Amino acid sequence: MVGSDIRVAGSAILVAICGGTAGGQSPVVAFNGSTSASFVCAAGQPVALTRAGPAGAHFALLASPGPLTAATPYGVLCADPFHPAAALVYDGYDPLHPTFAWSEFSLGGTFVQNVVPFAYGGGYFASYRIQAVAADPTSPFGHSLSGHTELIFMPPVPEVLGTTPSLAVPGDAVQIAGLNFLADPSAMSVTVGGKTCQVVGSSATVATVILPPDAVSGPILVTHAGGTSGYNDAMGAWLAVSPPAPLLPLLPGGVVPTTLGAGLTHSGTLLQSQTQDFLVHLEPGQKVRAEMYPWDQSLGAIGFPIPGPGSPYADPMLTLLKNPAAPWKLYIDDNDGPGACAAIGATSEGAWYVAEEAEDVIIRASFRNHLAAGEFVVVIAVESAPAPPLSLTAVYPEIASPGDVVTVYGTGFIPVSEGFAVLLGPLAIEPFAMTPTRMSFVVPALARSGPLGLLGPGAIVTPTFEDVETWLVVAPSAATLEIEGDLPTLALPATYVGTLFAGYDQDDVLVALEAGQKLSVEAYGGDIASGDIENSPTYYSPILDPEIRIMHPTQAWPLYVWEWNAGPGVNAMIGNGGSTPVFTATASGLYRVKFSSAYWGSWGQYLAVLTLQP
Repeated sequence: MVGSDIRVAGSAILVAICGGTAGGQSPVVAFNGSTSASFVCAAGQPVALTRAGPAGAHFALLASPGPLTAATPYGVLCADPFHPAAALVYDGYDPLHPTFAWSEFSLGGTFVQNVVPFAYGGGYFASYRIQAVAADPTSPFGHSLSGHTELIFMPPVPEVLGTTPSLAVPGDAVQIAGLNFLADPSAMSVTVGGKTCQVVGSSATVATVILPPDAVSGPILVTHAGGTSGYNDAMGAWLAVSPPAPLLPLLPGGVVPTTLGAGLTHSGTLLQSQTQDFLVHLEPGQKVRAEMYPWDQSLGAIGFPIPGPGSPYADPMLTLLKNPAAPWKLYIDDNDGPGACAAIGATSEGAWYVAEEAEDVIIRASFRNHLAAGEFVVVIAVESAPAPPLSLTAVYPEIASPGDVVTVYGTGFIPVSEGFAVLLGPLAIEPFAMTPTRMSFVVPALARSGPLGLLGPGAIVTPTFEDVETWLVVAPSAATLEIEGDLPTLALPATYVGTLFAGYDQDDVLVALEAGQKLSVEAYGGDIASGDIENSPTYYSPILDPEIRIMHPTQAWPLYVWEWNAGPGVNAMIGNGGSTPVFTATASGLYRVKFSSAYWGSWGQYLAVLTLQP
């Protein structure tokens, strides 16, 4: 109804009544029989519009978003006929109006019409004033104005579909495409990454906003009376915000660029298995934020990740490494950004790294699938860190033995405070050294592999079984190294290290068990020599996805257990809290434990832990 394109410019009856002094007011226009001062109506909602008046008299019905209070001889005019969005929905005074034939009261003095005031997809204002003027023989001026009704639009929840541009800087004007927006910019609010933007224009499907000076990358949330748009990890509902610096191409020849000032934005191309390092300088108390997106250089726009071998929009991955002279991985992410994009510190899931002293760190850009290649853009910013909550982001080393020193990294540590502990299984381990972002402890004699958690004054970080980055592998003994072609008998508890090659390479060991003894076996892929276990290998990835079989010592049958994914990430685990229960020996004797790849395309080092459980 209010979406009519029939405007009131030149309407003789409405122009004529503007002026003079106020006369009497006739009853209001009613919706669904309600004569209250306001009526809420949703998009697509049908309502009955009713009006009482002189029998057979003509009338006109005006809908206008503009408020007005104008005294006229016919009553107080409250709907603004001169507003650009005003519309004469009915007009019984103009024979050329399409509603002229039925814009009149019945012989019984009533008018009833079923209407849909707000069609789906319309760019409506938050509310409209509805008012009628009718021929009235009881009025000394021949016409009278009804009281006005405030018709309030209850829009559907807005939906964000995309932005132009997809990479912006603070202060930029950004067009947000979507559904169920409002035509009145003042009736909507928009945030990007939690920062409020100025809405300078809007329609049903496009809102134009100005990014604030402190804008950062993040989800786009549009809010109006109908609700707030959702964010379901979709690239279209995310805006990448670059530091206010030019977009720079990568330097050739493997040069490591250095970030200066507040941050940088670089675009480039990675060939298969290539990586690109960025050296970032941090002062004490500063944090680093890094984002990596697929990039379409020809369009100057962020692409949509389509992971897969050889895909031009491959699945980005970022790694944070400390100590550039001899780098070691502190944190790795391939999915904390929107869609399949990578982010460190840019989302609630992404970890912040806060420097305790002046230092350089490396941000390494790569693709999760090593066969993928394509263009990318990296955004890196350095910011001051607020007081952080208690969190756990990394552990180093990830493989340790009882008596070894292990350091966990996170935020919210208070060095002078008591009550902190590292949680490992049933153990609460008191740290012997602590800084605001590091906590060091000695692995106890009774420790077993598992996820780490934290306990602090009034706070707890619950161990997460699937989080490889906060998982500690406890090697109970000195490692036995694989000798190709050998079939060793291991004394329990045992630590075994080997390498599986592409194809159908398999490694076997023997263990002696008494009837009723319970055997737990863990197998982890990764860079074992560096004390590093990896997460989430993909098909065609060189990172090993291990599997374990417990079977007859000399034959392929019986096969007692076959497991490939019950550990953290895609690592394998029998017993020790995994979803595959511990193996209980049915008879005394030798049992063969076989280690292999879960699929032919993965290969690499692995570490196995074999222990008896009570």
